[in-house]
Amino acid sequence: MKPLSRFIIVYAVLIFISVIFLIPFCGWMYQCGCTFLWAGADRFCNIHHTEEPHCPWCQAGEKPLSAAPLGFAIFVVPAIPMYLVNKKENVSLLKLFVVGFLLFVVAAIISGYIFKLIYDYPHFFFK
Repeated sequence: MKPLSRFIIVYAVLIFISVIFLIPFCGWMYQCGCTFLWAGADRFCNIHHTEEPHCPWCQAGEKPLSAAPLGFAIFVVPAIPMYLVNKKENVSLLKLFVVGFLLFVVAAIISGYIFKLIYDYPHFFFK
């Protein structure tokens, strides 16, 4: 399989998985109430409460200038090292997937922590 085709296939699968799991990851990371798309997504998030604290990612999602860097950090930044790993001819689909998955998780955790600091949110994985 050609390297570019391999990269596109794995990256598309990772984007699909991240779309499914990003909102529950938000709920787990911030303890905000976000859950799976089919279980209400952000319906139970503390962003809908009048009192604070409010979930940093959900606050960022309401502001285009904050949402754009968040999306870039989670979806584009991992693609760069993943593409470089992909350039090796002997890399398998599974190896590329594992590398890409780990990069997505690390990018989500780092950006989550940065947004926790920006919005002075009291929770990060544990209350």
